[in-house]
Amino acid sequence: MGRDGFSLAEVLLAVALLALIGIASTGLIGGLTKGSVRTRDRVLAHGLAAERMENALAGGYATLSLGSSSESSITGFEGFQARRDVFQEATDLRRVKVVVWSPTAADSLETLVANRY
Repeated sequence: MGRDGFSLAEVLLAVALLALIGIASTGLIGGLTKGSVRTRDRVLAHGLAAERMENALAGGYATLSLGSSSESSITGFEGFQARRDVFQEATDLRRVKVVVWSPTAADSLETLVANRY
């Protein structure tokens, strides 16, 4: 005669294994979500830095005032901040550095701009 159904021990073992798999999956999903948020913020930081660099360079060498300027918040991008630094590297040569950061990511761009007469 064959057995019908599962014993209590088999059912408890199956439930314990499913619970263990569920707990491990939850940790994995949480880690993937955090990684996804960091990646999204890094992409945003890069795009915002590129936009700020483009704006800084739009007027050419003559409009690049030496020194620093900061944005304590970037409209539409909660938690993001920016800083632009302009240094005199040599006669008729300036270095422009733009940094954008948030609590989870940062990016910076740097370039040299020459004075063309």
